[in-house]
Amino acid sequence: EVISSRINNYFWDLLLLNAPNWTIEWITTAEINHYNMMKNPSIDGFWIISAYHKVLDLFIESFITNNFRKFAKKKNQIILRVNDPLEKSLNLIVNKKYILSAGRLYGLLKSIKEEEPLYDFWRCFKEYLDKYSDLKNVLLWDDFFNSFTRLNKSEVLSSKRHSWTITKKETTDARRILIWEFRDKKSMIFLLLESQSVNF
Repeated sequence: EVISSRINNYFWDLLLLNAPNWTIEWITTAEINHYNMMKNPSIDGFWIISAYHKVLDLFIESFITNNFRKFAKKKNQIILRVNDPLEKSLNLIVNKKYILSAGRLYGLLKSIKEEEPLYDFWRCFKEYLDKYSDLKNVLLWDDFFNSFTRLNKSEVLSSKRHSWTITKKETTDARRILIWEFRDKKSMIFLLLESQSVNF
């Protein structure tokens, strides 16, 4: 009940109407595991990070990837022409309904933000964000992107998660970036959800 109240007070009901199915359940799971870790510091942070990673995956698929697939097909961007890892990933996302991982999304945003030369699928993704400017403004906003950079560099969503070696401090830092103790409205999860409160 305490966790449920905290979630509702932080996001408020209207914002949660835009949340994909299982969002509340995964946040609740993460917070229960966080409570248990605070009582027993020897518990690894894997289950907390894993649950929040599920929320990020849900948001990326629902808020970004799903519409990007439709946009790319409408633009007839369905053919892979370059032997590039990220370009291959985007091809599979569009044509095989693969998911876009948080790490791949970060790489895309970094390339766009730094105005690097873009291949076909990358360029299509940039055009997609240009069309959905409310989403683009959140993803490329310095506060959001800097948080995403810290999260990416921590490797808690990649190598450390896969090796089950996430320390209490790493877990606490990542949780702060993702949900910000349910206080500050600049957390990654809040900002992503808020981006959907505007009808495109």
